[in-house]
Amino acid sequence: MSSKSRVIRVFLSSTFKDFAEERDLLVKKVFPELRRLCRERQVELVDVDLRWGITEEEAQQGKVLPICLQEINRARPYFMGFIGERYGWVPNENQYPEEVIQQQPWIEEHRGGKSVTELEMLHGVLNNPDMAGRAYFYFRDAKYSNSKGGDYEVESPEHAAKLEDLRERIRASKFPVVENYPDPEALAEKVRNDLRALIEEEYPEEDVPDALTLERMRHEAYGAARRKLYLGGDEYFKLLDDAVAMESEKSIPVLVTAEAGLGKSALISNWLEKWRKNNPDALVFLHHFSASSDAASPVNMVRRLMTESELIVGNTSDVGSDPEEVFRQLPLIMDAMSSYAIDKECKWLIILDGIDKISEHEHLRWFPRSIPEGIEFVVSSTHGSVGEIIDPLLNWEKVEIKPFSEEQCREFISSYMGNFHKTLTEEMVKSILEHSLSDRPMWLLTLLEELRLFGVHEEVEARLITLLSDPPSKIEGELPTIDDLYEHVLARIEEDIEEDYEVEVLKAIWASYDGLSRTELLELTGMPPAKWAEIQNVLDENLFESCGQITFGNQFIRKAVEDMHLSTIEEKRAAHQWLGEWFKNREVSLDMAREIIHHWFEAGDLDQFRSCLLDEFIFVELYQAEDSWQGAVGDLYKFWKIDLKMGPSEVEEAYEEAFVNWSGDEDNTRALRNFLDDLSCYGSFTTRLQEEWCDQINKKFGPMHRKAIRASYHLGCYYLFNQGCLDEAERILRDSLKRMTEIYGPEDPLTLFNTAQLGNTLQYKKQFDEAEALYRKNLASREKVLGKNYIHTLWSVNDLGSLLRDKGEYEEAEPLLRRVLSEKRKILVESDTDLVRSVHRLGIFLLKKGDLDESEILLKEAYTKRLKFFGGQHEDFLSSCKALGSVLRLKGQTDQACIYLKQAFDGYNSSLPENHRVRISSALYFCGFIAEVEGYDKGVSTLEEYLKKLEQSGDFLNIDHARIQCSEKDLYGAKIMADTYLRNYPEEKEKIIKDEGLAPIRDFIETL
Repeated sequence: MSSKSRVIRVFLSSTFKDFAEERDLLVKKVFPELRRLCRERQVELVDVDLRWGITEEEAQQGKVLPICLQEINRARPYFMGFIGERYGWVPNENQYPEEVIQQQPWIEEHRGGKSVTELEMLHGVLNNPDMAGRAYFYFRDAKYSNSKGGDYEVESPEHAAKLEDLRERIRASKFPVVENYPDPEALAEKVRNDLRALIEEEYPEEDVPDALTLERMRHEAYGAARRKLYLGGDEYFKLLDDAVAMESEKSIPVLVTAEAGLGKSALISNWLEKWRKNNPDALVFLHHFSASSDAASPVNMVRRLMTESELIVGNTSDVGSDPEEVFRQLPLIMDAMSSYAIDKECKWLIILDGIDKISEHEHLRWFPRSIPEGIEFVVSSTHGSVGEIIDPLLNWEKVEIKPFSEEQCREFISSYMGNFHKTLTEEMVKSILEHSLSDRPMWLLTLLEELRLFGVHEEVEARLITLLSDPPSKIEGELPTIDDLYEHVLARIEEDIEEDYEVEVLKAIWASYDGLSRTELLELTGMPPAKWAEIQNVLDENLFESCGQITFGNQFIRKAVEDMHLSTIEEKRAAHQWLGEWFKNREVSLDMAREIIHHWFEAGDLDQFRSCLLDEFIFVELYQAEDSWQGAVGDLYKFWKIDLKMGPSEVEEAYEEAFVNWSGDEDNTRALRNFLDDLSCYGSFTTRLQEEWCDQINKKFGPMHRKAIRASYHLGCYYLFNQGCLDEAERILRDSLKRMTEIYGPEDPLTLFNTAQLGNTLQYKKQFDEAEALYRKNLASREKVLGKNYIHTLWSVNDLGSLLRDKGEYEEAEPLLRRVLSEKRKILVESDTDLVRSVHRLGIFLLKKGDLDESEILLKEAYTKRLKFFGGQHEDFLSSCKALGSVLRLKGQTDQACIYLKQAFDGYNSSLPENHRVRISSALYFCGFIAEVEGYDKGVSTLEEYLKKLEQSGDFLNIDHARIQCSEKDLYGAKIMADTYLRNYPEEKEKIIKDEGLAPIRDFIETL
């Protein structure tokens, strides 16, 4: 990659008033279009337009000429000269500053005789043959000037002669000349083509720096779009440099905070560009949470970090769709990065910009609580709740971006306008400074960018008054906001564009999930390509285009569009309805699937929303995104569980009904089965799909293939076990364990998981001795292979502790369960679901041991966190409800206990299949509680009433459930289950009296 400057500064030379039309076209249309091409090539295109901002005072003081010559020098070797019928202003001899004559001695012979325009062309091109190939001249047809008259006509015969002489000298110079272009539009097209050819030659597509992945390029492009003129940044650059000094042995995380509009992303982007130049070998991970809708997901951020780091570190991770499992990988990822940095004697720089823009930020449970050696960590956030959450999590070095002072504002105005060689009067500057938002760089930058488009000072003054006023949508008394200014900008754009396509475009982009492509916008609105080009050009950097998707460049223009055109709920829903209907006829793709799902939900049409989720091909597109680093299973989970508020059994029932219209494609069916499994759907439909899958795998690969063994294990582990079919689950798990051990050995990870699940099944069947032997064997293997404190090892410790608890061996069980919780508190964040699960389990142990006070403390901790993380319908939360109700029941707080137990009872009934063992256990426990508090007959009648609501009470009436209640010491529930069972199957009485699993209620059974 070439090290040459990646900036093209083009000096535009012409007379003034008679070329206003051409310059307006170039500034407002041609250059914005070419800038987008340049940004794709990592090139900055700057048009130096001096027709605007030259005041009479400056001219009289001789300021015009030196300014022009300086800008020509800065722009070399790029120059464009435009000639009409006017020769231009000729300075008097006394208007040449002495320093100019000293610096440019050749000017002396031209004093008082040459126009500024001719001097520009002499200095820029004619006196410098090296400009060949980078300088262009354009002569306008005299007919156009004559038709306009006035300021377009030649000043005098003397000026006409000088102008003709200049033309001849240009023609003789052999520089490219376009003769007699007919009108400003023709010139704009000629300039567009010439500059495009120049860009292709100087910066060809294959020479684009940094061969990045598409997503990495999206983040880099987002940052590049924010690398604007950043005044006053040196102070913050130094603070950041000091905080992440590469030679520093200890890494201190940096938190950059600011109010909205103060330019934290611009600071990060500009600082990083310089920092990379000074640290070319550093390993950088940059993530802008505002770069796209997908980028806002913390799950996608962690996945992306994992993928990026693996390219360098070499480790690979097989992480499923569960967001919790993804989050759990973050410490492991950072540890691997740290080890690599230490080994290679280098450092990583992780930048998370705009963390306040993340989705699902209520708890930030994934956020790291420590930064390992070798990693510099920089986070930026706008003031607000997210910043308050992460502030206490690390010992930060804080960088607070402050608003501009008046001096900085003045310098910013002068520097920015000076970059285009334009100025504002002192009165205008004072008016700007009096505005309450003038200390916000974003506001100031937008204001100045708008002002620089106007070419006459009277127009600029009038425009400034408008820009500083409240827009029509502003409610009286509301404080000014940055989006107010954007409303004025959009109003001007809409006025400039003759047709109304731009309003439809703005609405479509506003409503889109993550931007729309050019083709989609053209088809959606029906506008011709030329009209889109005009709209895109005038919006320029207010649009952000990456990977072909076009969206808004910042949150403020989005809010302005909303205030102007979509201020009511009805208008917003209508926009989404419009796009939803349009996408219905599009070919299914991942982008289409995400768009149509988004639009029907936002339109409030939940029937269409649900229908799309059940559509085979839309579902598959969303599910198969799991194969990428992004993943979409979390989205599907959210759509059903949160947006539609449907439990697993309802979701399973919906897909069972829709499945009859599916194609029968094997891959699509497998995707559906896997998704329902991820959602903890273990009803008859999903079990049938799993059984069919087991048969297919056995036939295809044979019973000893790893896939066949794993499918069989999964059937026993989840489906049959959770349905309470413990005997069948045991049979399948023993078979799969035998095959695993024979082929893969006793210490294979999957073998160890199977061993644990078989032990779990035996534990539920109260076959404690064999279960204990399996658990101890499993623990020894995992300690040997993984180490004593690895998370899977701790799972084995927990299994053994839980078993000893059920055996009543509390003294041996307690230290094991406390060990698990203690070690997890060290290695997992407080909000990690696995840690919370251990809090819950120790609380359950203490409940059974009789230490009710500590049990209540731990169970309340688990209840509170699960409610916050999962909501009121998640199975883990409902488990906490039941447990907390149980401890309160034993403490005699029956009113409070009833609230929690009823919450668990109702929640399980709405979220789990009818024959799910947890649902049944909860029902029995609640009925047992009612029997204890209100009498046995009331408990039985409550159960009978519950049974009437079940379609298949036969699945419920399984004596295994009474055994389970006995094992959990819920004797009331066990009695009610046994009583109800024997009322339906009295012939089974003699058999179950002898059942050791029912020994605690044997006397009761004999009375039935």
